[in-house]
Amino acid sequence: MSGFGFGIGGGFGGGGGGGRGMGDPGANAEEISAKVRDWFLLSRLLKMLLPYWPGVVASLVCSLLSTLLQILNPLILSIAIDVYFLRHAPKAGFLSGLLPGDATRGIALLSCAYLGVLALTLAIDSTQNFLAQWTGQMAMADLRRKLLKHLHRLPIAYYDVTPAGRLVTRLTTDIEALNDLFANGIVALLANAVMTLFFLAAMLGLNWHLTLVLAAVIPVFVILTTIFRRMITRSQQKVRILLARINAFIAEHVNGIYVVHLFNRQQPSLDAFDTINREHMIASKEWVTANAWFMPSIELLGTISQAGLLIMGAHLLHNGALTIGTLVAFLQYGSRFLRPIQEISERYGVLQTSIVSAEKVFALLDTEVLPDIEEETKAIPECADVEFRNVWFAYKQDRWVLNDVSFNIRAGEMLAIVGHTGAGKTTMSNLLLRFYKPQRGTICIGGVDIWDMHPSDLRRQFGVVLQDTYVREGTILDNIRFGSEVLTDEDALRAAHQIGLDALLRDLPDGLETWVQERGDNLSTGQKQMIAFARALAHDPQYLLLDEATSNIDPETEARIRGAMGRLLENRTSIVIAHRLSTILSADRILVMHKGKVAEVGNHEELLARRGLYWRLFQIQFAHLSEPEISYTATNPKVHEAHSSTMKDHDNGRMLQSTR
Repeated sequence: MSGFGFGIGGGFGGGGGGGRGMGDPGANAEEISAKVRDWFLLSRLLKMLLPYWPGVVASLVCSLLSTLLQILNPLILSIAIDVYFLRHAPKAGFLSGLLPGDATRGIALLSCAYLGVLALTLAIDSTQNFLAQWTGQMAMADLRRKLLKHLHRLPIAYYDVTPAGRLVTRLTTDIEALNDLFANGIVALLANAVMTLFFLAAMLGLNWHLTLVLAAVIPVFVILTTIFRRMITRSQQKVRILLARINAFIAEHVNGIYVVHLFNRQQPSLDAFDTINREHMIASKEWVTANAWFMPSIELLGTISQAGLLIMGAHLLHNGALTIGTLVAFLQYGSRFLRPIQEISERYGVLQTSIVSAEKVFALLDTEVLPDIEEETKAIPECADVEFRNVWFAYKQDRWVLNDVSFNIRAGEMLAIVGHTGAGKTTMSNLLLRFYKPQRGTICIGGVDIWDMHPSDLRRQFGVVLQDTYVREGTILDNIRFGSEVLTDEDALRAAHQIGLDALLRDLPDGLETWVQERGDNLSTGQKQMIAFARALAHDPQYLLLDEATSNIDPETEARIRGAMGRLLENRTSIVIAHRLSTILSADRILVMHKGKVAEVGNHEELLARRGLYWRLFQIQFAHLSEPEISYTATNPKVHEAHSSTMKDHDNGRMLQSTR
């Protein structure tokens, strides 16, 4: 495993204009920009609910019905007190004919009405909550699918610079935050706003003096919300950024845990994690502190408003402008009028968290993807030559990895590519499979530019075996069939038998039906590599691409593969990338790369005769053998097996020595 970076990059961005004075004109511009951004993000989130508008509308209707029912109970209580306890005539004349004159019967009737309204309110609230949760879950399922589909369309270069943990955060934590917004945020905020207006109208109908006392707290609420909004937003942005860094750090270290232990980097790794974790804790404390002050402030406003109601109510009672029943009803209205405002303030933190998460998710969705593939793409010629024509490529601008590379691979030919690390060997395979596009030059198959072909059709013609084998959870047969919907069990079994995989797996209890754990942890490296070879053979490709395919396997397994290589290479154009020259001595031609350029081309004997770069590589790896022994090694598998074992033991000894 190459370099192990313990600090994932990324700073705090978009935190707002901290430290600016009130007189700074830039502060106002930034605040306006933040508001515009928030409304823009909310509008995009609301668009995601459009496919489920019946559920949203039904949820809002339930909220309206619940609000209307909640208006009735204080009125019922007011009537009971004024009519049956204080013996006042009902204010509404039509009630005189509806209410019984007997106090016991009247209170019993009003009590039943009160309980009936409560039961109906409970049923409607439950329905509203179910509809809101259902709508949120459906919208989030769509967003997750859309996000994963978008990740599949991003260029491979994006993954070269983006930690996997950050993407996991977008698909999990950030999506879950948006789910809270859909399920408990948007519909609840709208419902609470409507509820506040309904209670305000009901209170104005009872007494406008007391209504003004309650309405006086609204400007204070707006001011407090504005102050705490900035604090909550900044802290949430920091928390989300640092959470993504933590996830990226953990993902990197779990994948490289063997290397961490091998080089005794447990404590430095823990120290690096403590730094990120401490920053996340500090940012979280800022958010918790803001919420801790925000919620009690709102509660205090509610208490002050209730005290104001009692003072004003006592004054009105003294002057005879108010009845006790109306005051009791108003106190209930007052608490219910403030409850939606308190819930809005409680959900404000959810809203700000969701806005920050939405910003991250939509930033990922707005990342430029590969252009749509035209439907009319050119067909891939069968059994055709592969040609690189003056190809230039750089991962970073003007840092060329390939410099004017040109060569041709004839149909049915086995071409080996060798060279020092960093010479551009694997880059050429990535270009050939259309993972990257060269800045200059073209790559053609049968004279057709590969960028005029459909990438799926192109890659379907290639059987690829890499040094780092990818296996996933499932049976071994599932892994062999991976990438094709048409391969049958018989096809997979035939490929496994031809490559010798079934014989290698006899020690496993379920053979080819053995369940593969995550990353293939219950299989040896050789077994995983054999699965990759069987997978390539099962798909029956026209072209075979082997990138250090046998570098991680033992001599016995390599001998099995070499025995099946004839079947694998038969009637196929093959490209073999290798560091160990012993694996490519029988290639039709050998391409020697050096510093991004084609240094030499020829077969084994021709290149040795030139005594150039290939000869020097050969001397490094085969210095202990004479020339006759080299020729015999290339044609005798048993000698080759023994030589490979010697070379592997030598390499392992050097690795252990460097570790110590």
